[in-house]
Amino acid sequence: WCIVLCTFLSVPLCLFCWAVNLNLAWTYYFTGILISSSVVPIAVSIMWARATATGVIFGVVGGCAAGMTCWLTYASTYPGGLSLETFVKNTGEELPMLVGNIVAIGVGAFFCIVVTFITRWKMTPEIEEAEWDKTRDIDNPLSPWVAKYKGELNLDDGENFHDRPPLEIVIRKFRAAKITAYVAAVLFTLLFVCIWPGSMLSIDILDLSGFNVWTTMSRGWAFVAAAFIIIVPMYQEVKAIFKQVAQNKEDKMAEKENHTNGDSQPLQHNVNGKLSNGIQNQAYATTLGSNKHEFIFQRLRNTFSRVINISKSSQ
Repeated sequence: WCIVLCTFLSVPLCLFCWAVNLNLAWTYYFTGILISSSVVPIAVSIMWARATATGVIFGVVGGCAAGMTCWLTYASTYPGGLSLETFVKNTGEELPMLVGNIVAIGVGAFFCIVVTFITRWKMTPEIEEAEWDKTRDIDNPLSPWVAKYKGELNLDDGENFHDRPPLEIVIRKFRAAKITAYVAAVLFTLLFVCIWPGSMLSIDILDLSGFNVWTTMSRGWAFVAAAFIIIVPMYQEVKAIFKQVAQNKEDKMAEKENHTNGDSQPLQHNVNGKLSNGIQNQAYATTLGSNKHEFIFQRLRNTFSRVINISKSSQ
């Protein structure tokens, strides 16, 4: 929902900037200087167990400050400096913007890594596993990851959402996916940073047809990316909610039916000394609830109902 709100709120913001005749290209490059320092800290906060909050904060703030300083310093060397008349023109030049973005990314990464090692130099395997457990606690109650990846992890049917496998099993099972993600990240980086911009060096000035092809490809890429980033996750969440609601209704109907069948039959024992089918169905119905407290409450209620039925039949 945050992505959806930011997307829709950015539309009136862009229209306002266009109405006041603000240079949108300058705004785009300036935004890069502001947020480039957070690229590496965000990445290490997800992929590096040693990363600390102090290191991430120093990386983001320090990288942004260094990028802004280098950007303004380089722009001040142009004719007119940072005066009111030439501020937008000089700070919007390609080289000052490029230097500001590169410095923000590099210094942000440097500060994040150095401060992380200063604040957490020694790290045992137990501490590392505890850090990864914090990320595993972030789960979707409608689709717990234990149930979602039960087949890939070779888990038993009796595993609950709170009975998670050890971290070593998860790492071993998803090693191929990890390697695929690393390889794809390197290839896409080379494509968008080296190959794609490098292909433009072969053309000095685009003609009308070439410019139309280029802009059409850019718009198509943007619309496809927006569809997968905004529409697809929203569709998946709505689908999961409706699926869970339907499953809850089915479980409730099955529980009522089995409970009715269990109460309609007296307490009887078969030849082997086992309970009757009605009580077995009733006990099975109680296992449909995933909540431990609800399960215990249902078992106590069923036990009291059996005692009452036995006392009535004895009278």
